[in-house]
Amino acid sequence: MWLLIPACVAAGLLVAGLALLARHRTPGRAIAVHARGAAVALASMTGAVLVAGAPGFVLFVVPLFAVLLVWQGVTAAGLRVRAAPVWLVTLVGAMLLGWPLAPTFPVTA
Repeated sequence: MWLLIPACVAAGLLVAGLALLARHRTPGRAIAVHARGAAVALASMTGAVLVAGAPGFVLFVVPLFAVLLVWQGVTAAGLRVRAAPVWLVTLVGAMLLGWPLAPTFPVTA
């Protein structure tokens, strides 16, 4: 579980960037920003396996991450409608993405 902190920080950085990009946009355009960000993250994870030699196990996590990114986008849209600050969207998204992913990645010594 020691991976929880770096996983949540990394997820928080992704969510914060998406939230900052989407904050002054209409709801439809904000969803498009989150969708493009999710597509880039998923493509990066897949590319890391296919090109950079990341463990093949990551390919099993990509569909889970896709579902979590959709869930996070819906949650962020709901928080944005309620005029939640960016830090709250970031905190919720970091926990939503980081908590399930931290225990799924294999750790080798």
